[in-house]
Amino acid sequence: MVLTLENKYKIKWIVKSEDEDFSKALKIYSQETSPEMKTNTNEITYWIDNADNSKNFSFMLFVIYLDEEIIGYIQASYFKKNKFMLIDYMTFKDPFRINAVFFPSLSLLKELAKKNDWDINYWITEIGNQEDGKVLDKESLFLKQLISFENFGEVNIDYYQPYLGSDNFESSLQAKLYVKANDQIKKLSKDTVINIVKTIYFSYYFEWYKPFMNQQELQNYKLHLDSLLLSVEKGVGNTDPIVINHIPSKDILTQPEFHSTAGSVPAKKIRSKFFYPTLIFAPFIGPVAFLILFQFVLSKFDIMIEGGAVGAVFGALISSFASVAVIVWTNSKSKKE
Repeated sequence: MVLTLENKYKIKWIVKSEDEDFSKALKIYSQETSPEMKTNTNEITYWIDNADNSKNFSFMLFVIYLDEEIIGYIQASYFKKNKFMLIDYMTFKDPFRINAVFFPSLSLLKELAKKNDWDINYWITEIGNQEDGKVLDKESLFLKQLISFENFGEVNIDYYQPYLGSDNFESSLQAKLYVKANDQIKKLSKDTVINIVKTIYFSYYFEWYKPFMNQQELQNYKLHLDSLLLSVEKGVGNTDPIVINHIPSKDILTQPEFHSTAGSVPAKKIRSKFFYPTLIFAPFIGPVAFLILFQFVLSKFDIMIEGGAVGAVFGALISSFASVAVIVWTNSKSKKE
Protein backbone atom coordinates (compact mmCIF):
# COMPACT_ATOMS: atom_id res chain seq x y z
CA MET A 1 0.00 0.00 0.00
CA VAL A 2 1.39 3.42 -1.03
CA LEU A 3 0.52 6.12 1.50
CA THR A 4 2.73 9.03 0.44
CA LEU A 5 4.01 10.34 -2.90
CA GLU A 6 6.01 13.46 -3.68
CA ASN A 7 7.21 15.74 -6.48
CA LYS A 8 10.08 18.17 -6.12
CA TYR A 9 10.26 21.21 -8.40
CA LYS A 10 13.43 23.26 -8.69
CA ILE A 11 14.58 26.32 -10.64
CA LYS A 12 18.19 27.14 -11.48
CA TRP A 13 19.56 30.39 -12.91
CA ILE A 14 22.11 29.55 -15.61
CA VAL A 15 24.92 32.13 -15.74
CA LYS A 16 27.45 30.44 -18.06
CA SER A 17 27.07 28.28 -21.15
CA GLU A 18 29.61 25.82 -19.70
CA ASP A 19 26.92 24.64 -17.29
CA GLU A 20 26.07 21.14 -18.53
CA ASP A 21 22.36 21.70 -17.85
CA PHE A 22 22.31 24.64 -20.27
CA SER A 23 22.69 22.44 -23.37
CA LYS A 24 20.04 20.03 -22.09
CA ALA A 25 17.53 22.83 -21.51
CA LEU A 26 18.41 24.48 -24.83
CA LYS A 27 17.59 21.21 -26.58
CA ILE A 28 14.07 21.35 -25.11
CA TYR A 29 13.73 24.94 -26.34
CA SER A 30 14.91 24.03 -29.86
CA GLN A 31 12.62 21.02 -30.16
CA GLU A 32 9.47 22.62 -28.76
CA THR A 33 9.59 26.14 -30.26
CA SER A 34 8.15 26.85 -33.70
CA PRO A 35 10.58 28.33 -36.31
CA GLU A 36 8.85 31.71 -36.57
CA MET A 37 9.11 32.19 -32.79
CA LYS A 38 12.63 30.84 -32.31
CA THR A 39 15.72 32.89 -31.45
CA ASN A 40 19.02 31.59 -32.83
CA THR A 41 20.61 29.38 -30.17
CA ASN A 42 24.09 30.77 -30.94
CA GLU A 43 22.80 34.20 -29.98
CA ILE A 44 21.39 32.83 -26.73
CA THR A 45 24.75 31.27 -25.92
CA TYR A 46 26.52 34.56 -26.66
CA TRP A 47 24.31 36.58 -24.33
CA ILE A 48 24.64 34.11 -21.46
CA ASP A 49 28.40 34.49 -21.60
CA ASN A 50 28.32 38.23 -22.32
CA ALA A 51 25.42 39.41 -20.18
CA ASP A 52 27.47 42.37 -18.94
CA ASN A 53 27.85 43.73 -22.48
CA SER A 54 24.44 45.40 -22.34
CA LYS A 55 23.63 48.27 -20.03
CA ASN A 56 19.99 48.28 -21.10
CA PHE A 57 18.86 44.77 -20.19
CA SER A 58 19.99 41.81 -18.10
CA PHE A 59 19.61 38.56 -19.98
CA MET A 60 18.54 35.60 -17.85
CA LEU A 61 18.01 31.91 -18.49
CA PHE A 62 16.46 29.43 -16.08
CA VAL A 63 16.16 25.65 -16.03
CA ILE A 64 13.17 23.90 -14.47
CA TYR A 65 13.60 20.50 -12.82
CA LEU A 66 11.05 17.95 -11.66
CA ASP A 67 12.56 15.34 -9.33
CA GLU A 68 16.02 16.32 -10.68
CA GLU A 69 14.96 15.79 -14.31
CA ILE A 70 15.25 18.81 -16.63
CA ILE A 71 11.79 19.46 -18.02
CA GLY A 72 11.63 23.18 -18.84
CA TYR A 73 13.37 26.27 -20.16
CA ILE A 74 12.63 29.90 -19.26
CA GLN A 75 14.26 32.84 -21.04
CA ALA A 76 13.73 36.35 -19.72
CA SER A 77 15.26 39.82 -19.61
CA TYR A 78 15.21 42.22 -16.69
CA PHE A 79 15.02 45.97 -17.29
CA LYS A 80 16.26 47.48 -14.06
CA LYS A 81 15.74 51.11 -15.08
CA ASN A 82 12.18 50.48 -16.28
CA LYS A 83 11.42 47.98 -13.50
CA PHE A 84 9.92 45.20 -15.56
CA MET A 85 10.73 41.61 -16.45
CA LEU A 86 10.07 40.41 -20.00
CA ILE A 87 9.45 36.67 -20.27
CA ASP A 88 10.54 35.63 -23.76
CA TYR A 89 10.01 31.88 -23.60
CA MET A 90 8.55 29.45 -21.10
CA THR A 91 8.92 26.07 -22.74
CA PHE A 92 8.35 22.55 -21.43
CA LYS A 93 8.90 19.20 -23.05
CA ASP A 94 6.12 16.65 -23.41
CA PRO A 95 4.38 15.44 -21.30
CA PHE A 96 5.04 18.40 -19.00
CA ARG A 97 3.18 21.12 -20.91
CA ILE A 98 0.40 21.11 -18.33
CA ASN A 99 -1.04 23.23 -15.51
CA ALA A 100 0.57 21.10 -12.81
CA VAL A 101 4.03 22.08 -14.09
CA PHE A 102 3.47 25.64 -15.34
CA PHE A 103 2.13 27.15 -12.12
CA PRO A 104 4.89 25.87 -9.77
CA SER A 105 7.51 26.94 -12.34
CA LEU A 106 6.18 30.50 -12.60
CA SER A 107 5.89 30.67 -8.82
CA LEU A 108 9.54 29.62 -8.44
CA LEU A 109 10.61 32.28 -10.95
CA LYS A 110 8.79 34.99 -9.01
CA GLU A 111 10.25 33.76 -5.71
CA LEU A 112 13.74 33.79 -7.23
CA ALA A 113 13.17 37.41 -8.26
CA LYS A 114 12.25 38.29 -4.67
CA LYS A 115 15.28 36.50 -3.22
CA ASN A 116 17.58 38.43 -5.59
CA ASP A 117 15.87 41.77 -4.83
CA TRP A 118 14.95 42.46 -8.44
CA ASP A 119 12.73 45.52 -8.35
CA ILE A 120 9.86 44.55 -10.66
CA ASN A 121 6.70 46.58 -11.15
CA TYR A 122 5.47 44.61 -14.15
CA TRP A 123 5.86 41.12 -15.55
CA ILE A 124 5.42 41.26 -19.32
CA THR A 125 5.31 38.76 -22.15
CA GLU A 126 4.66 38.83 -25.90
CA ILE A 127 2.28 36.22 -27.31
CA GLY A 128 1.62 35.62 -30.98
CA ASN A 129 -1.78 36.76 -32.20
CA GLN A 130 -1.73 35.75 -35.86
CA GLU A 131 -5.02 36.40 -37.66
CA ASP A 132 -6.45 38.01 -34.52
CA GLY A 133 -5.67 34.97 -32.41
CA LYS A 134 -7.23 32.41 -34.74
CA VAL A 135 -3.85 30.90 -35.66
CA LEU A 136 -1.53 30.29 -32.72
CA ASP A 137 1.56 28.10 -32.37
CA LYS A 138 1.41 25.56 -29.53
CA GLU A 139 3.64 27.55 -27.17
CA SER A 140 1.65 30.76 -27.63
CA LEU A 141 -1.61 28.91 -27.06
CA PHE A 142 -0.26 27.19 -23.96
CA LEU A 143 1.11 30.42 -22.49
CA LYS A 144 -1.96 32.52 -23.32
CA GLN A 145 -4.31 30.17 -21.50
CA LEU A 146 -2.29 29.71 -18.35
CA ILE A 147 -1.08 33.27 -17.73
CA SER A 148 -4.73 34.34 -17.72
CA PHE A 149 -5.13 32.35 -14.50
CA GLU A 150 -2.15 34.28 -13.09
CA ASN A 151 -3.79 37.71 -13.53
CA PHE A 152 -1.88 38.65 -16.67
CA GLY A 153 -3.99 41.05 -18.71
CA GLU A 154 -3.93 41.80 -22.43
CA VAL A 155 -2.81 45.36 -23.26
CA ASN A 156 -5.47 46.68 -25.60
CA ILE A 157 -3.22 47.87 -28.43
CA ASP A 158 -2.11 46.59 -31.82
CA TYR A 159 1.37 45.21 -31.18
CA TYR A 160 3.89 43.60 -33.52
CA GLN A 161 6.78 41.28 -32.80
CA PRO A 162 9.91 42.42 -34.69
CA TYR A 163 11.99 40.20 -36.95
CA LEU A 164 14.13 37.74 -35.00
CA GLY A 165 17.28 38.59 -36.93
CA SER A 166 17.97 39.91 -40.40
CA ASP A 167 16.79 36.84 -42.33
CA ASN A 168 13.93 35.28 -40.32
CA PHE A 169 11.18 36.94 -42.33
CA GLU A 170 8.41 34.75 -40.89
CA SER A 171 9.07 36.00 -37.37
CA SER A 172 7.60 39.51 -37.62
CA LEU A 173 3.95 38.99 -36.81
CA GLN A 174 0.87 40.22 -35.04
CA ALA A 175 1.21 39.78 -31.32
CA LYS A 176 -0.20 40.91 -28.00
CA LEU A 177 1.48 42.25 -24.90
CA TYR A 178 0.36 40.77 -21.60
CA VAL A 179 1.16 42.46 -18.30
CA LYS A 180 0.91 41.54 -14.64
CA ALA A 181 1.46 43.66 -11.53
CA ASN A 182 1.11 42.87 -7.84
CA ASP A 183 -2.57 43.76 -8.08
CA GLN A 184 -4.86 43.18 -11.03
CA ILE A 185 -4.42 46.31 -13.14
CA LYS A 186 -7.29 47.44 -15.35
CA LYS A 187 -5.56 50.27 -17.19
CA LEU A 188 -2.19 51.90 -17.87
CA SER A 189 -1.41 55.39 -19.07
CA LYS A 190 -0.58 55.87 -22.74
CA ASP A 191 2.90 57.11 -21.82
CA THR A 192 3.62 53.99 -19.75
CA VAL A 193 2.54 51.65 -22.53
CA ILE A 194 4.47 53.47 -25.27
CA ASN A 195 7.55 53.57 -23.03
CA ILE A 196 7.30 49.80 -22.50
CA VAL A 197 7.03 49.19 -26.25
CA LYS A 198 9.98 51.52 -27.00
CA THR A 199 12.07 49.77 -24.36
CA ILE A 200 11.30 46.33 -25.79
CA TYR A 201 12.02 47.42 -29.36
CA PHE A 202 15.16 49.51 -28.89
CA SER A 203 16.66 48.60 -25.51
CA TYR A 204 16.14 44.90 -26.13
CA TYR A 205 15.67 43.79 -29.74
CA PHE A 206 18.02 46.38 -31.23
CA GLU A 207 20.64 45.84 -28.50
CA TRP A 208 20.33 42.08 -28.84
CA TYR A 209 21.24 42.04 -32.53
CA LYS A 210 24.09 44.56 -32.41
CA PRO A 211 26.79 41.86 -32.05
CA PHE A 212 25.40 39.84 -34.96
CA MET A 213 24.65 42.43 -37.67
CA ASN A 214 26.87 44.61 -39.81
CA GLN A 215 26.30 48.35 -40.03
CA GLN A 216 23.92 48.17 -42.99
CA GLU A 217 21.88 45.38 -41.43
CA LEU A 218 21.62 47.32 -38.18
CA GLN A 219 20.47 50.41 -40.02
CA ASN A 220 17.78 48.42 -41.83
CA TYR A 221 16.74 46.77 -38.59
CA LYS A 222 16.35 50.13 -36.87
CA LEU A 223 14.13 51.31 -39.73
CA HIS A 224 12.06 48.15 -39.23
CA LEU A 225 11.67 48.92 -35.51
CA ASP A 226 10.86 52.58 -36.23
CA SER A 227 8.10 51.43 -38.58
CA LEU A 228 6.63 49.04 -35.99
CA LEU A 229 6.68 51.69 -33.27
CA LEU A 230 4.96 54.18 -35.57
CA SER A 231 2.23 51.59 -36.26
CA VAL A 232 1.72 51.05 -32.53
CA GLU A 233 1.55 54.80 -31.84
CA LYS A 234 -0.92 55.36 -34.68
CA GLY A 235 -3.08 52.54 -33.37
CA VAL A 236 -3.10 54.04 -29.89
CA GLY A 237 -3.87 57.53 -31.16
CA ASN A 238 -5.27 59.72 -28.40
CA THR A 239 -6.49 56.81 -26.29
CA ASP A 240 -5.47 57.45 -22.70
CA PRO A 241 -5.51 55.48 -20.46
CA ILE A 242 -5.20 52.15 -22.23
CA VAL A 243 -7.41 49.31 -21.05
CA ILE A 244 -5.94 46.04 -19.78
CA ASN A 245 -8.32 43.20 -20.62
CA HIS A 246 -8.57 40.31 -18.17
CA ILE A 247 -10.41 37.14 -19.15
CA PRO A 248 -12.46 35.92 -16.16
CA SER A 249 -11.29 32.48 -15.06
CA LYS A 250 -14.72 30.98 -15.68
CA ASP A 251 -14.64 32.20 -19.30
CA ILE A 252 -11.19 30.85 -20.23
CA LEU A 253 -12.58 27.36 -20.78
CA THR A 254 -15.13 28.70 -23.27
CA GLN A 255 -12.65 30.53 -25.51
CA PRO A 256 -12.76 29.24 -29.14
CA GLU A 257 -9.04 28.43 -29.14
CA PHE A 258 -9.13 26.69 -25.74
CA HIS A 259 -6.96 23.59 -25.53
CA SER A 260 -6.96 21.46 -22.40
CA THR A 261 -3.74 21.62 -20.39
CA ALA A 262 -5.01 19.42 -17.58
CA GLY A 263 -2.94 16.45 -16.53
CA SER A 264 -0.78 14.96 -13.81
CA VAL A 265 2.92 14.28 -13.46
CA PRO A 266 4.49 11.02 -12.26
CA ALA A 267 5.19 11.05 -8.52
CA LYS A 268 7.69 9.00 -6.59
CA LYS A 269 7.32 7.11 -3.34
CA ILE A 270 8.90 8.72 -0.30
CA ARG A 271 11.61 6.53 1.17
CA SER A 272 12.22 6.32 4.88
CA LYS A 273 14.88 8.76 6.06
CA PHE A 274 16.74 5.71 7.40
CA PHE A 275 16.87 3.96 3.99
CA TYR A 276 20.29 5.13 2.78
CA PRO A 277 22.04 5.11 6.21
CA THR A 278 20.81 1.54 6.68
CA LEU A 279 22.08 0.62 3.22
CA ILE A 280 25.53 2.03 4.05
CA PHE A 281 25.99 0.31 7.41
CA ALA A 282 24.21 -2.96 6.58
CA PRO A 283 27.35 -4.67 5.17
CA PHE A 284 29.03 -4.21 8.59
CA ILE A 285 26.19 -4.46 11.07
CA GLY A 286 24.51 -7.41 9.32
CA PRO A 287 27.47 -9.84 9.49
CA VAL A 288 28.22 -8.93 13.11
CA ALA A 289 24.61 -9.53 14.14
CA PHE A 290 24.54 -12.78 12.18
CA LEU A 291 27.76 -14.08 13.79
CA ILE A 292 26.58 -13.19 17.29
CA LEU A 293 23.36 -15.10 16.69
CA PHE A 294 25.27 -17.97 15.04
CA GLN A 295 27.70 -18.36 17.95
CA PHE A 296 24.85 -18.14 20.44
CA VAL A 297 23.10 -21.06 18.73
CA LEU A 298 26.33 -23.11 18.57
CA SER A 299 27.03 -22.50 22.26
CA LYS A 300 23.68 -24.04 23.14
CA PHE A 301 24.90 -27.27 21.58
CA ASP A 302 28.46 -26.95 22.99
CA ILE A 303 29.89 -26.63 19.49
CA MET A 304 33.07 -24.61 19.06
CA ILE A 305 34.62 -23.35 15.81
CA GLU A 306 38.16 -22.06 15.28
CA GLY A 307 38.92 -18.34 15.01
CA GLY A 308 40.18 -18.70 11.44
CA ALA A 309 36.91 -20.23 10.37
CA VAL A 310 35.00 -17.42 12.06
CA GLY A 311 37.10 -14.87 10.16
CA ALA A 312 36.44 -16.61 6.86
CA VAL A 313 32.71 -16.74 7.52
CA PHE A 314 32.73 -13.09 8.61
CA GLY A 315 34.53 -12.03 5.42
CA ALA A 316 32.12 -13.99 3.25
CA LEU A 317 29.16 -12.42 5.02
CA ILE A 318 30.51 -8.88 4.56
CA SER A 319 31.05 -9.58 0.86
CA SER A 320 27.51 -10.94 0.49
CA PHE A 321 25.86 -8.08 2.38
CA ALA A 322 27.90 -5.51 0.43
CA SER A 323 26.88 -7.06 -2.90
CA VAL A 324 23.21 -6.94 -1.93
CA ALA A 325 23.56 -3.32 -0.76
CA VAL A 326 25.18 -2.30 -4.07
CA ILE A 327 22.40 -3.97 -6.06
CA VAL A 328 19.70 -2.25 -3.99
CA TRP A 329 21.51 1.11 -4.28
CA THR A 330 21.90 0.76 -8.07
CA ASN A 331 18.25 -0.16 -8.57
CA SER A 332 17.18 2.72 -6.35
CA LYS A 333 19.24 5.25 -8.34
CA SER A 334 18.07 3.93 -11.72
CA LYS A 335 14.42 4.23 -10.69
CA LYS A 336 15.03 7.77 -9.46
CA GLU A 337 16.59 8.78 -12.77
